[in-house]
Amino acid sequence: MTDSSEHIEAALSGLARHESLDEDTRELLEVAELLRLDNDVPPLEQDPVAAMLGLIVDPSVVLSSRAFTTARRNSGIAPSALAAKLRDRGWQVSAADVARWQSHAPTDLTPALLAAVADELHTELGTITDSAPARPDWLIAATATGKFANLSTRWARLKSLSLPAASAILESRLLATVNRGDRPETDDLLETLDAFVSTLEQRDGQ
Repeated sequence: MTDSSEHIEAALSGLARHESLDEDTRELLEVAELLRLDNDVPPLEQDPVAAMLGLIVDPSVVLSSRAFTTARRNSGIAPSALAAKLRDRGWQVSAADVARWQSHAPTDLTPALLAAVADELHTELGTITDSAPARPDWLIAATATGKFANLSTRWARLKSLSLPAASAILESRLLATVNRGDRPETDDLLETLDAFVSTLEQRDGQ
């Protein structure tokens, strides 16, 4: 099964467990169920079924760390419990991921995952999301390099992701390591990221 179909399978499995789906959503799932059987599945970022299911990252919308933290606390749901609820829906989310979302706005969450988070917190999607802030100059410089492209390719291979998804995750990692207002050197950033990827490659025998 391809990476794209695995994402769709997870989404379908998670949605199928929820009985209170409207007619339009049920029709969409029926279409997706038929289309995903096609053996010639395109890459995730080009897959129309993935787009319909909200499985492609929208760079213009991000989770607001402050609003998310407030909503989670108001709901009384612990990070570990929220992660478990999301895993029940088919999302690979850990308690550490939820904790990270509270301190740094992630850029790699898909619309479908954001909607699932809002649903589990019993709040509206718009209350926990925000328009993506302008990317800082240091991030633009780092992600425009050939080294970042190479690291993204390695990360995609390591985690069985599409290249855009891998790049988005690594970009999110870079943002998480730099304090707001700092202007780190591009080479230093990429060396740190390279060490991170290399460590996991060695652990997984790649």
